[in-house]
Amino acid sequence: MKGCRDRMLPLCSTLAHMNDARASSTPCTHHMREHRMSSKWRTVENLPEKAVSNGLVEADAADSAYRITEVVRWRGCLVALCQSHETTGDARTRDDNQACDREVIKTTTEIQHFEAMAMKCSDCETENPEGAKFCQSCGRELETNVPRRCVSCGRPIPHEALVCQYCGFDYHSQILGAPPPGVDAQTPSPSIKSPDIRRRTEAYTAVGLAVLLVLSNLGWFYATYDDSTRYYDLSQDYDGIQNDYNSLLEDYSAMQEDYNAMRDDYGLLEYYLTVYETFRLDSTAADFYECVREASGILTGESWVLEATTQERVGFAADLSMHDQGKPFWPLQEDLYYNYYGTHSYDDAKTRLEFLLTMAGVAPGDSHVTKIGKILECVCSFVDYSMDMTERFYSPWEILAYRSGDCEDFSILASALFELAGIESAIGFFTDNYDSYHAMVLVNLYDLGPHEFYWYDDLSDLGLSSGPWIMIEPQTTLDYQADASWMEQWDILAAAET
Repeated sequence: MKGCRDRMLPLCSTLAHMNDARASSTPCTHHMREHRMSSKWRTVENLPEKAVSNGLVEADAADSAYRITEVVRWRGCLVALCQSHETTGDARTRDDNQACDREVIKTTTEIQHFEAMAMKCSDCETENPEGAKFCQSCGRELETNVPRRCVSCGRPIPHEALVCQYCGFDYHSQILGAPPPGVDAQTPSPSIKSPDIRRRTEAYTAVGLAVLLVLSNLGWFYATYDDSTRYYDLSQDYDGIQNDYNSLLEDYSAMQEDYNAMRDDYGLLEYYLTVYETFRLDSTAADFYECVREASGILTGESWVLEATTQERVGFAADLSMHDQGKPFWPLQEDLYYNYYGTHSYDDAKTRLEFLLTMAGVAPGDSHVTKIGKILECVCSFVDYSMDMTERFYSPWEILAYRSGDCEDFSILASALFELAGIESAIGFFTDNYDSYHAMVLVNLYDLGPHEFYWYDDLSDLGLSSGPWIMIEPQTTLDYQADASWMEQWDILAAAET
C-alpha cells in the first residue's frame, strides 16, 4: 500500500502542471474528481481519523482506507484530463496520449485490486480494507472467511495470495509495480505468467507437440521404410539361399545315389578281391600240379588214344577231382608241397571248393536237384570256356584260379562240387560219328525233378555203380540238359567215379 501512495505523488505534480498550462480549456479537475469518485468512498474520506480516535480500527487499516480514497480521486483526475485533451482537440503527441492512457488503466487496475482486497461488512455493507478486523463504519467485527475473488478471472483465491492460481494474474507486477518478495526485479519469476504469456506458451507447446509428432511419424516412416527395404533385401537373400540349398540338396541326392552305387561297387570289388585271394594259385602250387601231370605219363600225345587208353585218361581226371575234394594222392609230390607250405595240397584245394559252394548258395537242406542247379549256374557264370593248345587236364583249384578251361576241365570241377554237395557223380568221355571227343558228368539219380534229361540205365560194365546215371552237361544250366540235338549225338566211351 505504501508503494502505491508513493507512486501517486509524482502523478499529482504532473497533473497540477498540466492543469496550470491548460486552465482555459480543461474542465475543473476538482469537479471531475468529485464526479468520478464513488459515493461509497466519499463516505469514508474522513474516516481514518475518526475510526482511529474511536479505537474502532487500527492505524494501519485507517491509513489503507485513506490511500484507497487517494487512488479513487487521482483516477478521476486522470480520466478528466484525458477527456479534456480529446474535447479541445489540443495537439498532443502520440507518446503523451499513450502515457496518459497507461496511467488511467493502471489506476483503474489498482482500484479494482483494492476493491477486491476490501472486506465487506455484513450489516452496513461497507467495504473495509483487507486485514481489517472491525468495520470502519459501524464498528462490527468483520467476518474473515469471506472469499476473495481475482480481478482478472473472477475466481475465488486465498486472501494472502499474490498471484492468481488460475489465470496467473500478478498483483505485484500488474498493480503495485513491484516484484513479489524474494524475487529479483530484473528477473521475472518463471512461475508467474500473464494470460497472454500463458496462451502463447500453450500455443508454443501445441506447436512443439505437433512438430514432435510429425518428427516421430517421419522417424517411424523412415524406420519402417528402412525395415521394409531390409526385409526385401533379406527376402531376396533368403530366396537365393533357398535356391542354392535346393540345388545343393539335389546335388546331395545325386551324390548319395552315386555313393550308394559306388558302395555297391566297392562291395562287389571287395567280394571279387576275396574271391581272387581265395582262388589265387602261386607258382609253387602250380608246379605241384605240373609235377603230378608229368608223373602220370599220359601227356605225350595230342590224342586221347595215343600212348594211353581212354580209361586211363578218364581215371586221371577222376583222380584230380578226388584230390581236390580232400583225398590224398601222389605221396611224393605231396611231401614236397607239405615241406614248403606246412599244409597239405588236398586240404588247401578242398577249402577253395567249399568257398565256391558258399558262393553258389548251396545249403545242406537243399534237394539234389536244387544243389545241381545252383552249382551249374555258379560254374557257368564263374568259368569261361577255352581250348587247350596241347591236351592236358587241370585240377579244380587250377580251373578256379584261371577261371577258364575246356570240356574236361568243366567236368572235373563240376564232379568235385557235386561230390562235396553229397551227390554221387562220375566223369564220362564221349565220342560222336565224326570222331570228336567230349567230356560230361554223370550223376547217380533217378530224375531231375521237373526238368527233362538223358540217362543210362546201367553203366556197371564201365566200372560204375549200378543204377541209372543221368548225363549232365556242365557248360549249361539245368534247363538245357534235354537239348536233343546236342545230347543224342554222343556215345559214351569210358567213365570213372569221383
